[in-house]
Amino acid sequence: LGADIGRFLADEPISARQQTNVEAVRRFVRRNRAAATAIIFITLAIVVSLVAVSVFAYRTEKARSEEQRQRLIADRALELANAERKRLFKITLFQSDMIKNLEPVVMGESLRTIWLERVRSRMTQTDRSPEEIDELILEQERLLENINPTDIAVELIDTQILRRALLRAPDWFAGEPELEADLHEIIADAYEQIGLYNEASPEYLKALEIRTREFGPDHPRTLESMSDLGLLRLAQGELEEASELLEAALEGRRKAYGDSDPETIGSLQNLGQVLYEKGDLAGAESVWKEALEISERVNDPDDPVTATLVSNFGTLYLELGRLDEAEVFLQKDADYSIRMNGPLDPGSLEAKLNLGVLAFRKGDLDAAVILFREVVDGYRRTLGEQHPQTLLSMVNLGTLLLQQGDSAEAAKLLESAYLARRSALSDEHPDTFLALQLVA
Repeated sequence: LGADIGRFLADEPISARQQTNVEAVRRFVRRNRAAATAIIFITLAIVVSLVAVSVFAYRTEKARSEEQRQRLIADRALELANAERKRLFKITLFQSDMIKNLEPVVMGESLRTIWLERVRSRMTQTDRSPEEIDELILEQERLLENINPTDIAVELIDTQILRRALLRAPDWFAGEPELEADLHEIIADAYEQIGLYNEASPEYLKALEIRTREFGPDHPRTLESMSDLGLLRLAQGELEEASELLEAALEGRRKAYGDSDPETIGSLQNLGQVLYEKGDLAGAESVWKEALEISERVNDPDDPVTATLVSNFGTLYLELGRLDEAEVFLQKDADYSIRMNGPLDPGSLEAKLNLGVLAFRKGDLDAAVILFREVVDGYRRTLGEQHPQTLLSMVNLGTLLLQQGDSAEAAKLLESAYLARRSALSDEHPDTFLALQLVA
């Protein structure tokens, strides 16, 4: 008993009974206060650390989950945006194709036909006899002979389609500069196609401005706008600006695509055309030779770019007086264009015009007059009276008639061409000045 009392006072186990776990711990702490305190603090530190780590891990996992959720939302938004962009791009392509395929000659003929049909329909509802109705229709047809339906169609395309589209563009494409640039490019193409060069100019400039800002100067779409504006300046007779734009487009396309790409070949063709218009025939021949060699190597025989270059060589050799060489190229060009596009296609009419010039240079004036008349009639039907190509063909026919001594018809053609060119181009344009000289 005395021994147990001593052990109890010394915080040691007693022999009288079995000690519990709690008593063992309490006695150990009393005997080893410093060690026990350290163990307690270490244990508490471990527990606190485990709690902190658990809380941090929970928060990290929560943040990761939120990040994944936000990423999924962003991916979905991007997917929807891309889908909408593709949808709008398809719509833009459709609208572009629709506008580019507007045919003033077809529209004009449709207007004429609808008018006559409406008149006949109204007359059949009256008490007029069939003979009287036929006579009235003939009278209407005679009146319509003084009105070119293609010109009316061109005016309708301008006022009712293209201008309306431009007025609504800011609302349609707010915050979508790429699509806005596409619209300006499409409308400019349409204006140029129907011969309204002055209306096309600001639209090409706007498209180039937007694409340069959004994509940079070397982007393919920027180069497209640059090239298109250069070709318009060429058609307007502004050769220096045309040369700068087309040279820059050629340099950019060579870097972007290489020498064998159709876009680069097309730029070579365009640059050669500027040199030709400037009177640098040797420079034009050199550039076109390079383009034709590449095109024949990489493209099909009926490739449009190759066909254009063949036509170019025909006119070049015609200008140089190498008539036999010119005839080979010009006849090849005419055969191709008529086969691929039909006899009233503007390209086919231009090929026929060149053959008329060749006949004139060879001294066959009668054959030249026949070809020139066919060209004037074809352009009037397909492009209208006011189109620059129609006016050029009228000047050519008028010049030829002057040489044949038919001054009355020549004067009528040339005066009409001069007045129209002043309106469509400008007083300073070389074609306007030429027409004025010939009228004088």
